Amino acid sequence: MKGRPRSIERKTAEHLTAYFATIGASPIYRVPVIGRTGPDLDVNEVGLVIDVKSRLEIPVKYMKEAVTSDGELLGVPLWNIDVLLWNTLNDLICQIDKPSKIVRDYYWHMEEWTVKNSPGDISAIVLHRPKMPTGKSKLFIHQSNLEKLKCRIQTIKSLQSQAPI
Repeated sequence: MKGRPRSIERKTAEHLTAYFATIGASPIYRVPVIGRTGPDLDVNEVGLVIDVKSRLEIPVKYMKEAVTSDGELLGVPLWNIDVLLWNTLNDLICQIDKPSKIVRDYYWHMEEWTVKNSPGDISAIVLHRPKMPTGKSKLFIHQSNLEKLKCRIQTIKSLQSQAPI
């Protein structure tokens, strides 16, 4: 069996690092280990524990450019992560009619690892389909973690704005 290309993990890390730089957070990098069950990217002060999945089996309905929700997971395109901070977020959500067992299994596997190895952090998955531009990949978190993520991002932003020049 041929090994999976890891370039999407590196590109996702680069994309997230670019966003994190705008809020004053540290960069993140691909964890260069194959065959582990933990995250594909390291964790910075934002606390996202991320597993990147690039598979044809990911349902296309999860890959819409809009903010999407399957009732449990909330997804935003990598190019538009800041939308999570908007007060009008609930008005923008496009509901996915039938949740995918595959996607939820990906998420709950990461959540299980996070609870055991990195409690207090936020489990996330990045979904990507082969040949798709990285920016159109989607970051998914559990809806119950939205406020925690918003709080962390806003705290980092406020610390950045208070830093001496």
